[in-house]
Parts: sequence; structure tokens; C-alpha cells
Amino acid sequence: MRHASWQLFLTAAGMIAVIDSLLGAIFLGLLVYQLFGLSLLLCLTVGFLAFLLLLIGLFRFLWTRFWAAQRQIKTLFPRPVHQQ
Repeated sequence: MRHASWQLFLTAAGMIAVIDSLLGAIFLGLLVYQLFGLSLLLCLTVGFLAFLLLLIGLFRFLWTRFWAAQRQIKTLFPRPVHQQ
């Protein structure tokens, strides 16, 4: 059975990864604004890039953990032809 890559967004861990990335991006954008006093557009750009990088990193971790767990599960169905 083939899994679509976007299905990882529908898991609880995927939703938490999106929320964590969003919170991290907001924090970084506000931090850049407070420390350096840059324009709003530049702070939004920094926040958006942080969101993408955090999301990619968290989903890469999630994907590797998902496939590591998949390899440990013994498949019971469908049975191989010679066992039927």
C-alpha cells in the first residue's frame, strides 16, 4: 500500500509539528523586531523562513520515526501465497 506524503499532516504529530513551527516563527519574528527594530516586512520574511525551516526539520524527523516504526511491525495481512 502506498502512502501519500501529505497524509503526515493529518496525524496528531503532524498537526503538533505545524503548530510548533508556527509558534517558533512568531517568536523569532518578534525577537528580530525587538532586538534589531527592522521593518515589519523584513520581520515577516524572517518569520516565514523560520516557519518553513522548522516545519521541514520537524517533518523530516517525523518521517524518519514513522518509517522506523513501520519497519518494526510484522505484516500479518495479506499472507504470502505459499502459506494459504
